[in-house]
Amino acid sequence: LPRQIGAVAGSRSIVVVLSDLTKPAVQDALLQTLGPVCRKHLTVALGLIDRSENLEERVADFSSALNAENEKSFVTPYGELLYGYRANERLALFRDRIARLGGGTLTIDDTDWIEASIRLYRELRTSQFV
Repeated sequence: LPRQIGAVAGSRSIVVVLSDLTKPAVQDALLQTLGPVCRKHLTVALGLIDRSENLEERVADFSSALNAENEKSFVTPYGELLYGYRANERLALFRDRIARLGGGTLTIDDTDWIEASIRLYRELRTSQFV
């Protein structure tokens, strides 16, 4: 990845990586490859989060399951809630590690990605780093 970006970009550039940042395998792959890119370029990893993957949505689903009378309806939302907390914790660690490399991360709802991408690029373009 660093070679390909260097061949296309040449000098210091804005690099925005669009990926699914909630998956541990993707996080690990990005951490392995983005170090050299972050050192040379202004780099941001942008991840889209499906609303069903959003931790707040999972908490709401869990609260609904607690109010339900059927005990079986409680099990699935509880597991999803635990998974959501773990994914959120792992994403926070990923953000911290990318920041230590000199890059940044941004996660947004999948419904807002076009506007957020435009605003992100505009902010990066006008920043003092480019």
